[in-house]
Amino acid sequence: MSNYVLPNLKWITDVRATLVERIVLSLDHLIFEANPKQYRGALDRETLQRTLVGPGDFPSASIFAANSALIEAALSNAASQFDDRLEQLERISATTGGAPQSLNVIAFSDIALDPDELVLLQRAYADDVGLTVSLVAPSEEEVSQATAQIQDALDLIGSSSMPWKQEILALAPQIYLASPSAVATRTFGGAAVFDAFGSVLMNPDQFESTEQIALSLVHETSHLQMFLFHLDDPVVLNDEKAAYSSPLRQQPRPMEGIFHAMWVSARMVAAGIDILDGNSSKLDREKLQSIIDDSANAYRDCAVTVSKEGKLSLLGEELFASADSIVNG
Repeated sequence: MSNYVLPNLKWITDVRATLVERIVLSLDHLIFEANPKQYRGALDRETLQRTLVGPGDFPSASIFAANSALIEAALSNAASQFDDRLEQLERISATTGGAPQSLNVIAFSDIALDPDELVLLQRAYADDVGLTVSLVAPSEEEVSQATAQIQDALDLIGSSSMPWKQEILALAPQIYLASPSAVATRTFGGAAVFDAFGSVLMNPDQFESTEQIALSLVHETSHLQMFLFHLDDPVVLNDEKAAYSSPLRQQPRPMEGIFHAMWVSARMVAAGIDILDGNSSKLDREKLQSIIDDSANAYRDCAVTVSKEGKLSLLGEELFASADSIVNG
């Protein structure tokens, strides 16, 4: 890759194929070997991959969520919980049909989702500070409006730089919509987690403009891209329990989170510049430039802490250099 920040659909496609192999191997082991009981359920070892990936040759986000939940139960030696998770996996495997092959925007609710899928995805998306623990799904009308807004944002990206649009859809063809409930003390714009890979969660209440939604899509899918860099090699070597503040954000957080924030900010700058250069007639250039400037400031804020406190692997150093070349030239 010439610069890791820039879109690379071939690399994403190749790593997705590796992900399929690994999740099938993981679930095969969990179901047929780590299972405390001899498995006699509906899943068949010979056809497991075809069952899990569907016609699009990639598992749905809920399959990733089920795999994570089964691993947790197995590591905890929670036999009854393992059985419950395995039953959930059986049921969703019979109905999900794999990841969507094109953009699919739905409410994060028990109406739009199978009940088992919702439970598993709620677990996957629940964060440790309470932002995505208690969620409210939008109405059907709000989903329709948000879908049109997201499509407009993708069209804006595609009209200027098709590689960015292709990569976004390869990383997250599934978008779930939800907002914090009334009991929440803070809001969120979006979320992306490896345990629901292939999807992002977005808050339509935070949608402001086509330009803002476009770079929000870049932001969330850049988290997914960063997860792929972690598959074989560590990026950040700092102690996971250590926390660091930065000039603009005094609340301490782990270096992994700071590096992620730095990375997605650099990607937003890169995508924003490409969109500006595309000269779309529908573009609010002033609004987009403001988002680019804010993203560059966020990058530099994080970069100060990464430079001073970060312990990076060779890959991490290469990623940092790629990001810095985009923002600082």
